[in-house]
This record gives sequence, C-alpha cells and structure tokens, in this order.
Amino acid sequence: MSIERRRTDFVAAQESESAIEDPNESWALSYIDLLLLMVTLFVLLLSFQRQEAKQLKAEQRQQTQQLLSEQQKAEPTAEPTAEPTAEPTAEPTAEPA
Repeated sequence: MSIERRRTDFVAAQESESAIEDPNESWALSYIDLLLLMVTLFVLLLSFQRQEAKQLKAEQRQQTQQLLSEQQKAEPTAEPTAEPTAEPTAEPTAEPA
C-alpha cells in the first residue's frame, strides 16, 4: 500500500466519523476551550502573585536591616538593660498535726 493511498483512507475515515457526530454537541468544544482559558488565567495570576510576594519579603528584610543599622548608629553607647529577677518566695510549710 502506498503512502498516498494510506493518507486517503485515513482522511476518508475521519470524514465519516465527523459526519456521525451530533451537531447539538458542538457546544462542548466551546465550553472546554473556555475552561482551558480560565485555568490558564488562574495559573498565570497565581504565578504573578507568588513573584510579588517574594519581592515584598525581600523589600521588608531590607527595610528591617536598614532600621536596625540606623538604630545602632543612633545609640552606640546604649547597653542592654538587665531585667530584674524575681526572688523566689518561700512556700508555706504544712505543720504536722
């Protein structure tokens, strides 16, 4: 069998299959296309959102480091204050009866 004849048989088989399809079901392809486009949109939005979140975290870290360095420069002689320690209280002892 030659390639041309195989191709002709294949095309003929596809044409006969498409003729059998119900014309009332053509809406399904449009619906599937719509769903595919919506999924694509949501995936793109999610990827952009994650990218913006990473940039926001990096900016916050940089601002925090700048504030800490400014505070250290403004108060170089500040010593950490010791927190007062609470003295242990004596627990009442039970008297023997």
